[in-house]
Order: sequence, then C-alpha cells, then structure tokens
Amino acid sequence: MFPFLFRKEVKDHFAQTNFTRLSDYFRDSPIERYGFKFFEWEVPGAGTFDFPHRLGIVPKDIVITYNSANGPIFWNYADFDTTNVNYTAGGATTIRALIGRYG
Repeated sequence: MFPFLFRKEVKDHFAQTNFTRLSDYFRDSPIERYGFKFFEWEVPGAGTFDFPHRLGIVPKDIVITYNSANGPIFWNYADFDTTNVNYTAGGATTIRALIGRYG
C-alpha cells in the first residue's frame, strides 16, 4: 500500500499539489486498489503444496514474475482459501508472484 503523506504540512503549494497527484495516481493503481501483494518462495520439489498468503480474501489472480527453473506450476484455484493458495509443481524452483484479486 502506498504510504500516507502529510500533504498539509508541506508549505510549498507546488510540492503539496505534486504529493496530491502522486497519492491519487497510486490510489487508482490496479495493483494497489485490489490488494495485490508480492511474494517470493522456494518450491522444494515436485508435488502439491499450500503457500500461505494471509491476505484475508480468496485470491482469484496470480501473476508470476519469476520462475527460476521454468518448471511447470499449476494453480489449483478450487482449493484457494483466505489463508493459502494451493499449487502443483513439477520440480524444485523459486517463484515470485503477485497474488490478489482483480475486480
């Protein structure tokens, strides 16, 4: 989440306006608005696993940004809950992903 800025304490009008624009821009960002969080974890090997996301919602969307071994990862969406995402991996790898819910 984008940090709260104390805009009214900034005396310069132009700086205050720019902080307002930055806050508005990040508030409307899809990544921020829908609560996507960035995670990185090690997959120990082939098998089915739970990864604890602790988002408090059932995620519907996962954007993988990195897969170190380029191994297959299958997301078992039907088994997602408010604390874990479930996946099946073809082998050991490192995963980086944005996990959340768009819309």
